[in-house]
Order: sequence, then structure tokens, then C-alpha cells
Amino acid sequence: MNAFIHLVSGESAGGVVRETLRKLKRREELVVIRDALNVGPLADVDAGGAARIEWWNRVYSKQLPPRETRKLDESAAFHRLAATDTSVVVWHGPHPSERLVLLRACWYLRDAPERTFEVESPPLQSRNLPPFYGSIAIASRDTAERLWEHRRHVADVDARAAEWQRVRATPGDWFRVLEGERLVDVPVTSLDSELVNACSAEWTSPSRVIGTVLVDHPIGDRVLAWRVRELLRAGLIEGRGEGPHSGLPAEVRTPSERRPSDIGNRSTSPAGRRSTAAKMRRKS
Repeated sequence: MNAFIHLVSGESAGGVVRETLRKLKRREELVVIRDALNVGPLADVDAGGAARIEWWNRVYSKQLPPRETRKLDESAAFHRLAATDTSVVVWHGPHPSERLVLLRACWYLRDAPERTFEVESPPLQSRNLPPFYGSIAIASRDTAERLWEHRRHVADVDARAAEWQRVRATPGDWFRVLEGERLVDVPVTSLDSELVNACSAEWTSPSRVIGTVLVDHPIGDRVLAWRVRELLRAGLIEGRGEGPHSGLPAEVRTPSERRPSDIGNRSTSPAGRRSTAAKMRRKS
């Protein structure tokens, strides 16, 4: 039996593959890449990631402790994969973060294509759910076990390594999405209108608003919570009370003309909100 090191994106995919390996009775190493590569700057991700750590500090609205920032610098794990003689198999599906881990692995293994394998999950074919629901992170254990039987060499390691270089070299903060087989950069404001539309005139939990958008887009809840905070600062939604998580209020809603019960809760005028909304539409 050929030995492999298994590489996945995220703890959810790690759980799926860990259980699959247990069922297959394969006692092999599993490497979990925890950083969500589909969001934020990538320019220095393979060189310490200082700019990336700063970006995550902004998303979390606090300075991450050293033990957390050390986890974000995962270049050592990739260097170790390149240095070993063991074959590496990347589990990935139609999720941009999973695809980016594959590209990054190919860049580190570009001089050892014979050791580079993949287990690929196809996009979900459904009228009701987006294709990323076919990702490894969401796969059932039975599905993952069937996928393992179709593992294969990565046929185009050089091309995928070059794609990683292209993506990494693109300056700026982006969300990265898959359009078919193509990775596309979109502005970090690209989901703001959906978050606003998920609110209503009635007070509701920000978790409900985030969840409404989360089900249709492969973006983490912490990143969407950051966008909600930015929308609150811009006056495009309003909040009240103190929530338990992510620096969000207890409740949010779309802005309305001030009512007596609202006096003192907001400082942004309706005209100011309309001006801000116009600016944000131009940005996105």
C-alpha cells in the first residue's frame, strides 16, 4: 500500500478526511490548513504572512494573540511537504479555499510532480444549492470514501503552480470565488448588499442575517461579521444592544426615519445614509 500525507483546507474537511482514513484503516498523516485562503491579501502568505495577519486582526477587530498568529503562518507545513519523500494527496472540491490549497501545494511540489496526487470532489448539481456544496468540507463520509477510490496524479502541476503565483501576486484585499474552473477576485464589499437585504425593518439577530448570506456563499461567518460591522459604521444598517460575539450588537435592522423610540440610538441622518449608500454602490 502506497503511503500518503493527506492535505485539506479547514477543520471541517479535516474531520471528513480523518474519519474516512479511519474507515479505510489508513494510519497516515493528515495536514489541515486552517487559514481561509479565499479571503484577504496573499502577497506575503509564503513569507511570514505579516500583512495577512494584520488583515485578520482587522477582521476580528482585535489583535490576535501570538499563538493564533503563529497558526496563520503555515508555510513551514508546505516546506515540510516539499522536503519529504512521501507522496502528498490534496483533497479538494468546488470551494475556492480548497482549490487554493491545491494550487499552493502544487507550487511547493513543482519539482516533484510524481509525488503530487489529488482526490477531487465534483461540484454539486442542484437547482436549490450552489456548486460549493460539493466541497470536501461538506461531503459525507461515504462520499469521501468513494472519492478516495478515484485518487489520481495531478496532471498539470506546473500550470497550477503558475496559477498560485498569479493569485498570490495580485495586490489588495479580495474575496476569491470560483466561476466554473476559474478563480476570480471580487471586492470585499461584494456581499454587502446581500447582507443589507437580509435585514428588514424589524429588529433581528445579526447571526440570522449572516446565516442567510452564508448558505449561498463560501465565505466564513467571521468575515461576514466584519462586513456587518462595516455596514453599521457606514450607516447602511443600524443596531441596538450588545451581542455576545464578534463585536456585533444584539439586533440589527435596515435604517428608517427616526421614531421617538429611536432617538439617541443613531447619529446618522437619512440623507447621510443615502449618501453613504450611493458611495458604497459605486465601490462595489
